Amino acid sequence: MVIIRKKKFETVIANENYEQIYTSRSSLKTTHARKYIENKIAQYTEEGTLEQRRMESRHILMFRGKIIQDGHTFYVYLRKDVQSVLEVIEGTRLYLAIVLLLMVGLSYFLEKKSKSKYREKSKSSLTISFWKARENLVANISHELKNTSCSSVQPGGNAGNRRR
Repeated sequence: MVIIRKKKFETVIANENYEQIYTSRSSLKTTHARKYIENKIAQYTEEGTLEQRRMESRHILMFRGKIIQDGHTFYVYLRKDVQSVLEVIEGTRLYLAIVLLLMVGLSYFLEKKSKSKYREKSKSSLTISFWKARENLVANISHELKNTSCSSVQPGGNAGNRRR
C-alpha cells in the first residue's frame, strides 16, 4: 500500500485490535488512534464511507474503510482539510495588499532620494552660478572704475580748454 503524505492530509491505519500500525501525524497518541476507530466502528465498511463537514472557511473530508486481507482486518482513516474559495481569495487579497504597501513605500523612498539629490545638485549649481555672477560683477565694476578714472584724468587737465 502506498501512502502519500501531504500538508493537511492525515492517515491512520490500525489492526483488528485497534492498535495503530501507521499514522501520518507523529504527535498522535495510540489512544487517540483507537478513538478514531472505536467511536465510529459502524462506519468502517469494506466499501468505505465518506463524511463531509462544512465550516465557514473550509471543508473536512473523512474517509473510513476496512480492508480484510489474509484473515486480518485493517482499519483505515483518512482526513483531508479542503480550503474554500473564500479562504484562497482572502489569502490572495492579503498578499496583494502587502505587495501594494511595499510598492508605495519603495516609490516614496525613491522619490525622496531623487528629490534630495536634485536639491543638492541645484544648490551646488546655484552656488556656482552665484560665484560666477559675483566674479563677473567685480570684473565689470573694476573695468568701469578703470575706464572712469582714465577718462576723467587726462594729461594737461581741463585748464587749456577754458574760455576767457
